[in-house]
Amino acid sequence: MQNVECRMQNFFRSAYSAIVAPATKNVSSFFILHSSFLNRRQTNSGVALIMVLGLLTVMVLLAVTFAVSMRTERLAAGNYADTVRARELVQIGLARAMNDLAHNLGPTGLYQPGGKAYPSWNVTNSYYTNDVNGNARWNYTNAVIQKSATNYVPHILWTEATNVDRSTDLNPSNHWLPVESVTPPAPGLPNETNLMGRVAYIILNCSGLLDANYAGGAAGLGGGGTTRAGASNPNDIAIANLDEISDKESAFLIARSTNIRYETVAQLNTMGAFYAPATNLFVYSRALPGYWNTNPPIGVGTQVNLSGSVADLMVSERVAAITNAFTNIGFSAIEAGVLFSNMIDYVDEDSSPSSLEYCVESVPMINEIAISNRIEQITGGASPTYQSYADVDIEWWYPFVTSNSGTYQLQCTAANIVPVGPAGLLPSLSPPWSQPFTLAVNGMGVIHMPLNSPAAPSSDNSITFKATLSFDILRNGQTVDRVSSLEIISVSAPVGQVSWTNRECIDPRFNLNLNQWTNATGASVHSLGYTNAVTINWWNANPDYDVSPDMFASNINIRSVADMGYLVYAPWKTIKLYGTARNRVLDVFGLSTNASDIYITNTVYYGRVNCNTNLASNVTAVVFADMPVDKYPGEPSVHPLTMEQAHSVATNIFRGGICTNLSDIGRSLTNFPAGSTELEKESYFRNSMNLISIRQNMFTIIIEAQAASGGNIPKNPARQRAVAIVWRDPYTGEMFVRHIKWLGD
Repeated sequence: MQNVECRMQNFFRSAYSAIVAPATKNVSSFFILHSSFLNRRQTNSGVALIMVLGLLTVMVLLAVTFAVSMRTERLAAGNYADTVRARELVQIGLARAMNDLAHNLGPTGLYQPGGKAYPSWNVTNSYYTNDVNGNARWNYTNAVIQKSATNYVPHILWTEATNVDRSTDLNPSNHWLPVESVTPPAPGLPNETNLMGRVAYIILNCSGLLDANYAGGAAGLGGGGTTRAGASNPNDIAIANLDEISDKESAFLIARSTNIRYETVAQLNTMGAFYAPATNLFVYSRALPGYWNTNPPIGVGTQVNLSGSVADLMVSERVAAITNAFTNIGFSAIEAGVLFSNMIDYVDEDSSPSSLEYCVESVPMINEIAISNRIEQITGGASPTYQSYADVDIEWWYPFVTSNSGTYQLQCTAANIVPVGPAGLLPSLSPPWSQPFTLAVNGMGVIHMPLNSPAAPSSDNSITFKATLSFDILRNGQTVDRVSSLEIISVSAPVGQVSWTNRECIDPRFNLNLNQWTNATGASVHSLGYTNAVTINWWNANPDYDVSPDMFASNINIRSVADMGYLVYAPWKTIKLYGTARNRVLDVFGLSTNASDIYITNTVYYGRVNCNTNLASNVTAVVFADMPVDKYPGEPSVHPLTMEQAHSVATNIFRGGICTNLSDIGRSLTNFPAGSTELEKESYFRNSMNLISIRQNMFTIIIEAQAASGGNIPKNPARQRAVAIVWRDPYTGEMFVRHIKWLGD
């Protein structure tokens, strides 16, 4: 019996240590009493009773402990399930936000009537909705932009974002959107709705911000000046003009090269090594080639590639593609052929025109031909004799802004002089005749060619003759300009006086076309060496076209599509890049990374700026800041645009409204703060278009989702927040999530 009691005592002590003691103090008191009772050696029935009571106590305690543990586990599992649901609801919130973008901007981009190339808002939010019964949902009880979410808002959008986030307006406003499961219980019965949670979001339009991973860094720093002619790389953007960069540009570029790539604005602000927070900077950009074609077939047009050498451009398939692109934007077939020929002359390394009928090669061109006619009495008496003195003056014009050194030869290739009316004294040309000369940049020159006539008796002291003249200008034995079979009728003045007959050319680039030549009204020797009156009259009558004679030929590959502004296609008509009469070359042509491509299909551009937002005016301004306003690349003594002038350019662009294509910038950009000549105005396009793209939209979406079991919202919900970067193609409406970051608070 004692052994039994000892074993029982040991059992209860073990149970007390393992289970009972941690659970309750009352059990400790029980075992003290029980131990005392056992020590008095109770009867067998008393021991059995105590054993039963002890076991029942242990079982009750085990049951209570299990129930508490299971309740804790159930609550923990429920909370975890709610957290998982909340995270899944974030994906629903992101899908709804992207659906809002598609609804607001057009799900198929510009294919949809009313589709937008750019949002009409800078910040928007989750739209207010009602349930199927018209009952309003919850208003906001807290803001989405709080805690770590604030680190993902570009500073320039901060005020507008917080105002929208805290708005209580109902249409639209910051309201929670319910996420419900709707199931029909049976045919004909009302749907059963199960509330799963709610979501809210803020959408920030970041399309007009600079890509911090690409902008700036040319020549070691921000680019600018003559080093950025053509602006072929986003490194040319002068980011030192941004307040957050300023004199920290070098540190910013070093930090960027060290960190390799910024994935979020929060990371940029932490590791960017500039004057944080980032105001005009973002972390991603992506622009596709192509343009929006408003001519049938309406849709995304494929750009024709202008990269490469003359040999690349002369491939037959590319010739057809280029000339077709010209006709597609309104040029005639003849004009398209002229433009292609002149483009080849612009690119090739020589200075020999491929066609003498029109010219963009830097050579002198015959611009005016004048004949002087004078009769002098040689002897008197009853039978006086007279002598004719006639001379030809040939004016050449070199309207190019760069030098093409060397010696040129003016040569009269044909001359035929016949009398008009009664035969009389006729001058004659003693062939062969030629005269060497050299050029002056953007200058003119006059070459004198004498005509000879013998002294002879005459019954008339006047003479009228018609001279048919042909001239060539040669360089190294090759003809670079020609005037053929130009007729001039000369009528002499009274004896001892000089008469002048001048034929002026409207546009010397087309001087082989005799329709370009006209008799000068009231001309005299003094018209030589000056701009022709017929040219000035043409300019006055056609102010929307070229009113400046300046020209330039590159003799290297095209660096910017805007280089085509140098190309002539008709008298005093070069390709126009701005104004209502602009030509859409910036749309239909592009520069591929592969010189052999006919069309641009696979190129993706990064770091380019969407210039549609006037909120981030500094971003558009720095595209033009430090840009040279020049007549040609590398022109010396050019003062680059100041930031103030660049702001004027940006304001001018914004004033014109949303740009759908690059050519729309020329529609808006018609006032130029610096530069007065045509080439200087076109430099605004030559030195910036490779830095701009319309075909990209970027959005930051901050989302919060809440879920709770049993629909316990808004009290004690499980929360999950995230920030996503979404890219959109304004032409097609295509969207994708570039990056998503879960927020831990």
